[in-house]
Amino acid sequence: MAVKIAVNFGTKNIKASGARFRPDLKSAVYLIAALVFAADAFLIRVKQPFPLTVTALLYAVFFICAALLEKYYSPEEKRAHNRLLLGLWIIYLTLCAFSGGGDSPLKWAVIIMPLMAAVRRDKTAWLIMSAATPAAFAYGFSGASADEILVYPAALFFSIILYFFVPGAGAREKKGAAYLARIRTQKEGEHFSRVIYGLLESLLKLYHSVLKPVSIILFLKNAENSAEFSMAISVSSAEKEINKGYSFGLQDGLLGAALNKNVFFTFDTKGAQMPYYNSKVPVLSAAVMPVVLDRLTGAIVVDFDRDIGPEKEGVGEKLAKLADETVSVMEINDINYKVISREQRVSLMYEINKKMNMLDGKSALIKSFLEEVRQFDIYSGYIAEYDSAENCFTVTDCVNYPVSAVSTKFSAGEDRFLRYMMDTGKSMLVDDVGKKDIPLNFKRLNIDKSFISLLKSSDTVYGFIKLDKEKPNSFSAFELETLELLLSRITVMLENAGLYEKIKNQAYHDGLTGLLNHLTFQQKLLTSVEKKEKGEIPAISLCIMDIDFFKKFNDSFGHQEGDRVLVKIAGMLSDFEKRTPGSYCARYGGEEFVFVLEGHDIYSAANIAEQIRKFSTTHLKGGNEKEMRPINLSIGVTSYPDFAKDARELFKNADEALYLAKEEGRNAVRTTMDVRKIDRRKR
Repeated sequence: MAVKIAVNFGTKNIKASGARFRPDLKSAVYLIAALVFAADAFLIRVKQPFPLTVTALLYAVFFICAALLEKYYSPEEKRAHNRLLLGLWIIYLTLCAFSGGGDSPLKWAVIIMPLMAAVRRDKTAWLIMSAATPAAFAYGFSGASADEILVYPAALFFSIILYFFVPGAGAREKKGAAYLARIRTQKEGEHFSRVIYGLLESLLKLYHSVLKPVSIILFLKNAENSAEFSMAISVSSAEKEINKGYSFGLQDGLLGAALNKNVFFTFDTKGAQMPYYNSKVPVLSAAVMPVVLDRLTGAIVVDFDRDIGPEKEGVGEKLAKLADETVSVMEINDINYKVISREQRVSLMYEINKKMNMLDGKSALIKSFLEEVRQFDIYSGYIAEYDSAENCFTVTDCVNYPVSAVSTKFSAGEDRFLRYMMDTGKSMLVDDVGKKDIPLNFKRLNIDKSFISLLKSSDTVYGFIKLDKEKPNSFSAFELETLELLLSRITVMLENAGLYEKIKNQAYHDGLTGLLNHLTFQQKLLTSVEKKEKGEIPAISLCIMDIDFFKKFNDSFGHQEGDRVLVKIAGMLSDFEKRTPGSYCARYGGEEFVFVLEGHDIYSAANIAEQIRKFSTTHLKGGNEKEMRPINLSIGVTSYPDFAKDARELFKNADEALYLAKEEGRNAVRTTMDVRKIDRRKR
């Protein structure tokens, strides 16, 4: 999938009188072209043929530039690519004009470039090149043969065929991205698609850091050709060598054969080149995992520079989890697309919908909705969320209701209106509300009509919403239909918000302990260092801790009990994080954890690390009914900038302190100062 960023190619409008004219690249191109055409028009020509060696050198430069433009073309940089192509054409058009025009040996370079623009579907560049080329050729054609004169019309005709009838780069841009790009027809859809792309890319980066392959690539089924799978996202240590436009079918080569099996599949690639690389990249083994959303939708392809035979089972489990998470993200995308397509029928509803963003959170989403629907002459309203365990609704957000209304609970079984909606799934319009004793109305006499509707998707009830009008206003049929559609949208957005939070949590947190994962910790540590560089905090301290004899513990009590110990450590660190301002913790890997303290020097950090160690030894235990062992920690502590010059050295020094704690008997806290004391003694 490609996230397109528009780049302004034209001149900027001058909005204020007397504003200075600032020429851009397009203006310069037009100016040079005009000078060349003027020279040809007034017969101010300098026929200066180039020596054969110079001509050969110019052609070599031309083909190298053309090859580089082709190799590094990407939809995201389409405009930049086309500007470079137009600039190259201007240079060779000028050289051609002053070395004989149509008689110049460089004329073929000028003829080839309009064809390149036609393939790229760059209408502006194609029209300029096609129309302007005769000006450079006119001089030399005066004595040319009929065959030579027909070269340009033939090339022009061929470029027209290429532009209008042959699928080119314009079609390629739609590959891979087609599935996720369908919702780009609206501003909110574009924003959402970028979020979806960001989530998928984050997931691939996360699994790339875990699996450590050469490349991990997501292919998605091409909407225009259901038998073809196109590259959507790639994360690779050889990113420059990947052909972003690569696609394959179920009958094509190793990838097609592997995907045809519709199960996790690995194969050796010794001596063979993976087809999506532009050049030879050393790969010894690869794996393919299908992505299934109702039906086969895509594939995750991972290749390694090592033999993954011994780790095949672990790789399979991780890729299965990645495929499930990818499907979850794509389900959000699919739901969002379907709902937006339906809402296009109601312009007013769409305008309201644009102002609601699920990424702002459920509360902000509901408040935005309650405020926006007031243009329907709605006086007040509130939303109550459903608790299935208690079978009751709790008011969470309201407009023009007393503050005391928030947190009020209504039993779904006891209130007759709620019972009716739960049984039938239908919304209700209630007249003369103020005159009736309706608990849902909080005894507000000024309310005349209320619209009450469940927020429900399939069998899941999220809550209900109540919207009120005063006399003489009433709910028209159009308003009711629009509100029904809007509420269906709200329901989906609430569902998406939950899924989004779940996926975001999976991408940034460790699945077992719930702490930040390795990749997120590294990114956050760099942010902490930047804060120190900006003077926002005086220091950063890092604690690395390791569970003592954890392998023996697993051998004695089993890995399930070992996992429970990891969860206990995570819970303890989370508690310390809550009561220690400026701190955050993460699971670094295996039985190793990290604890970062912003604003703490090495002495303060060592003190907190000692508190953590004592708490673990005293209060945390693991084992079975026969034996319970205390959970002891070895901890290494260092600080930046006093004992490290950057984040990398910060981690290195903390790791050395941890090693010293283990070497001196474990169940201890050691700092960089302790390490340096030992070093001085050895000298």
